[in-house]
Amino acid sequence: MKTMTLRRKTSFVRGVCAALMLFLLLPTVGCTDATGKKNLCTTLFSPYAAEIEFVFEKDGESVAGTAHVTRSDTVRIDITSPDPFTGVSAEMGADDRADIISLSYSGIKAELPKHALDKLDLMLSLFADSVAAAVEKTPGSAFVPCEEVYAVEGLGEIEAYQTEFLCGDVRYILVYDSVTGTPLDICAEYDGSAAEVKMKKFKGTEM
Repeated sequence: MKTMTLRRKTSFVRGVCAALMLFLLLPTVGCTDATGKKNLCTTLFSPYAAEIEFVFEKDGESVAGTAHVTRSDTVRIDITSPDPFTGVSAEMGADDRADIISLSYSGIKAELPKHALDKLDLMLSLFADSVAAAVEKTPGSAFVPCEEVYAVEGLGEIEAYQTEFLCGDVRYILVYDSVTGTPLDICAEYDGSAAEVKMKKFKGTEM
């Protein structure tokens, strides 16, 4: 009788231990970031440099070109094409709090209000903290596999995801590598204007 009771107690203890182990392991499994959202947010808030292709559209007209983007405590865009705009640089604080954009060309610098540079303001906003924060607040269910196939030179096809969100009155669509968190394609639409940026090269940097 005592032997049977001891066996029952032993089985009960083993059952409790197994249930406890399962309970402790469940949070780890539940926190798996299958969409890569965590890596994306980390990347968007971090310093980086990128070579981009961009397209602006407004009132049926469009301008396409290339630029170099640097993000640290400021966001700076150096336009490298097309020719009429080559050499133009625009810069603003990464926190996007000031209403001023610093513009420079051929050594001449000027500070202008954002509303006077709506196209540049829209493009600069793509790399600002406010957009990164909006992505961070977007529900996980809004991060879904991208229907379009994306490939990286030397790596082939990648696991691209996309998300759509609002930041203020601007609507954004962001496509990114779900494994590394690297943004691939960002679109912004506001009041009849649209800007699209495709990352051609992307590298994290130190402050």
